[in-house]
Amino acid sequence: MSETHGYDVGSSPVLNKTGAPVDEQTLRRYKCVFCGLLLREACQMACGDRTCRVCLPQELFQCPVCQEKIDPTKPQQFFPDKSCQNDMKTFQVKCGCGWQGPLLDWEVRVQFACAQNMQ
Repeated sequence: MSETHGYDVGSSPVLNKTGAPVDEQTLRRYKCVFCGLLLREACQMACGDRTCRVCLPQELFQCPVCQEKIDPTKPQQFFPDKSCQNDMKTFQVKCGCGWQGPLLDWEVRVQFACAQNMQ
């Protein structure tokens, strides 16, 4: 199984733990600077910007947001962002078919169980 980039929820709204929609400005903090999708296995780079673990380049690069040079061969240049990952565990997604559930269950739901996508 190949690794995938971030979570692609399309136009489905992302909700916080109270069920209110997450505003776009807040949501931007949880998007990968490379793939532009919601972070999967979030990593924070030395510059403070975030990327999916699988999107992190394997050699020296410049952050696309701030242009800081990052060397992924040096462990102090990036680290798993547990705080971000914990925040994202509270996110819910509301599907057009009426289903609402955790972001982490979204892809399985859409791929195998969503009646709207099986038409």
